[in-house]
Formats: sequence, C-alpha cells, structure tokens
Amino acid sequence: MRLGEATHIRPKHINAERLVVLIPKAKNRKAREVPITPELLQRLRRFWCAHRNPDWLFPGLTRRWKSSQMTRAEALGASKAPISNASVWAAIKVASAECGLSKKHDKICTHTLRHSYATHLLDAGVSPRQVAAYLGHSSLKQTMVYLHLTELSEERARSALYTLAGQESPPARR
Repeated sequence: MRLGEATHIRPKHINAERLVVLIPKAKNRKAREVPITPELLQRLRRFWCAHRNPDWLFPGLTRRWKSSQMTRAEALGASKAPISNASVWAAIKVASAECGLSKKHDKICTHTLRHSYATHLLDAGVSPRQVAAYLGHSSLKQTMVYLHLTELSEERARSALYTLAGQESPPARR
C-alpha cells in the first residue's frame, strides 16, 4: 500500500474471511484489495483491541493527549484522525535503526517496504499483472520498475534455460 492508503485503513476495510484489506480510494481512484496473511490478521486484531477506535485501524494522537488525563489507549480510542505521515516516518526511522539499517541504508522509507513487497512477490513467481493489481498500478509499465534482476530471479532463469535445453541445471552460484 501507499502511505496515504495505509494510514487511512478503517476496521471495516478488513475482510477476515477472505483475508484481504480493501483500499477504497486508491491513487487511481479505483478500489482494490490487498491480500494479508492469517498471522498479519491476528496482529492487526491485537493492535486494534489495544485501542478499539471505531473509525481508524491506525488512529493518531494529538500533541495534547498526555495532558488530557487519558491513557494512551484511551486517547487512541477517542481519536478522530488517522495516524500522521510524520508519525509513520518516525516509526520507520526507529525500526531501521533498531535493525541496524539506518547507517548502511539512509534511504529507507515507507516506499522501501512497498518496493520490497513487489520484488518478493515477483521473485516468488507471482504474475506481474497480479502484482500490478495489488499495488494499484493502472498499467504494467509502472510495475516493470520492480522487475530488476535479483540473484534469485537470475538463478531461476538459468535453471529454466537448462531445463528447456534438456540439460541438468547449473550448479548454484555462491
């Protein structure tokens, strides 16, 4: 999902039976669905149960919540606005630092997660058309950006060539 799509998810957008999240107002003004795993569904449920905001899956906090005499959970539950982009960016920065990535990769941002998602799906053999649908791209040309060469895709391509030629697969590269 794009940042603006993710921050505006409402609890009603999650279809637990089908394991999808509805993105009703995507960039191209077309609604789409993004699949989620059962594990992610459980994590989202636990997160929502911690605040129970009726409007937002990821509610925002105002700067004045501490002086409101409310607990963090109460303030999140009462929030009328979704989490801000700045809060998400700050969380990405903290998570990157905790993983030891911030110094090596100073360009980690929310779009890095979207890019990684697309790359991993393509490496796993998911159709580019399906990846385009998940990303909300209106044309395959936009998705082709993610079709860069990775070690896994190169290894699979070489293996396929050997198979087509009726030969034994090449030894794995190290």
